[in-house]
Amino acid sequence: MKQPVFGSLFCIFTVYFYFLVGTTARCSPAYLSKNISNSYLYIDFTNRTDSIITHNGQDSTEQNDTNEFIHMALGYGWSSISGAAFAAAASLSYQVNYSVFTARYIWNDGINGSGGPDAVCNDIGILYGYGFNNFRGHISLSAGLEYVNTSLPKYNLNDVTLNPNLDRNITVNSWTIGFPIELQILGPFSRNIGGGIIFFADINKIDTHVGFILCFQFGKLY
Repeated sequence: MKQPVFGSLFCIFTVYFYFLVGTTARCSPAYLSKNISNSYLYIDFTNRTDSIITHNGQDSTEQNDTNEFIHMALGYGWSSISGAAFAAAASLSYQVNYSVFTARYIWNDGINGSGGPDAVCNDIGILYGYGFNNFRGHISLSAGLEYVNTSLPKYNLNDVTLNPNLDRNITVNSWTIGFPIELQILGPFSRNIGGGIIFFADINKIDTHVGFILCFQFGKLY
């Protein structure tokens, strides 16, 4: 009597094991596949792919677990250059799983209260960070290196007030390497269009500044 019982338990355990391996979370390298025409099961140890054996014995890959997203963000906001400034930005972000690569350009146009030329700063940077992305939204934090080109008034409002004879139109042009930080908080309106806010900072020896951009995003969002 024991042999049929043990045989049944063995069969149940075997089927359960196949089912468990085949439905394990995506990090598992083993997947369950079934050949309907030949009615047999096998374990496929191909890394991170689901495979199906067709009726003629050919292998067709159905999906890959690598999640890739790409989007462009365009927007307008505020920057702390010279106390207060308008900012416009364009960025391109590419995400693979949790790794985010971003190339960005930010134009800062400072408000000059002295009546002279505005303070202008151009930031061009490459950043790497960590992010999460799904149909609810995208959030990432990145840092990197940035080329900073500035054109700043030589005299500020206090200088001109104390000495009206100063030439307020003189500017000082310079450049340096900065260290940008960026926080993206974005949400999709659809699979290809979304929007949100980008907080940014650039640490450099000429004019460290922070700001934010209200933006639209376009691309493969989820």
